[in-house]
Amino acid sequence: TTGSLSGCSCMVDPGVNVTVNSNHTLTITNAVTNNGGTLTFENNSSLLQTTNAVNTGNIIYKRNTTTRRYDYTYWSSPVVRAPIPFTMHDLSPNTLADKYTSYNPNASWVIHFGGNVEMMPGQGYSIRGPQDFDIVTPATQLVSFVGVPNNGPISVPLVTAERFHLIGNPYPSAVYADQFILDNTANLYGTLYFWTHNTAPAGDGSGKYKYNSSDYATYNMTGSTGTGTGAISPG
Repeated sequence: TTGSLSGCSCMVDPGVNVTVNSNHTLTITNAVTNNGGTLTFENNSSLLQTTNAVNTGNIIYKRNTTTRRYDYTYWSSPVVRAPIPFTMHDLSPNTLADKYTSYNPNASWVIHFGGNVEMMPGQGYSIRGPQDFDIVTPATQLVSFVGVPNNGPISVPLVTAERFHLIGNPYPSAVYADQFILDNTANLYGTLYFWTHNTAPAGDGSGKYKYNSSDYATYNMTGSTGTGTGAISPG
C-alpha cells in the first residue's frame, strides 16, 4: 500500500502477496477472504471492518513492543487459527517456559507452562520478554499474529464482581475507548488501566523481580493519566 484503502470486500488469490504498510488502514465493508496468498499488516497498520462479516483464511498481523528480559507485555490476539490454535508460545517463542501468564480475579496470576494455550479473543495475556534480551537496555521485540482476523461482536466473561480483569482488544484495529466504556457501563466502573512497563523491574535479592504499580496508565471519560510518556489517546 501507498496509503489507506477502502473497499467492499477483499479477496487474496493464490500466489498473491499483499502488504498493508505501517500507519495505513485497510477498511473493508464485508468479508476478508484469503484463498492461498499472503495478507500482511505491518506494525501500526489496521484492518477495519464496518459490518459483522465472517472472514476466511489467515492474515499476518505484525506488532512491535519495546521490552527487556524481565519486562512483561500485555497482549491480546486479533486472530484465531484452526485446526492448530494460535498460542502464547507462537507469539513469543523465546520467553522462559514459566513466564506465560493470564489473570484470574480469584487466584491472581496463573502460569501457563510453555505457553501452549490458545489466545482467546478478548482475553488479556501477560508474557515476559525473550530470554535472550538484555536485562537493562530495552530492545524491540517483533511479533506476528497468524490466523483469521476477528470481526463482529465478541463477549468476554467477567468471572467475579468487584475485581480487576485482564482483557484486551480482540480486533486488528484500534478500539474507541469512550464508546467501549459507554457500551459496558453495566459491567465496568468506567476506568481502563493500561500496563506500560515504563519502569525497569527491580530485583529484591532473592532472584525475584518487582514491578511498579504506578506503571498503569489510566483512561476514563474525564481524561487520562500517563506514565512517563504523557497522556494516552482514547482511539
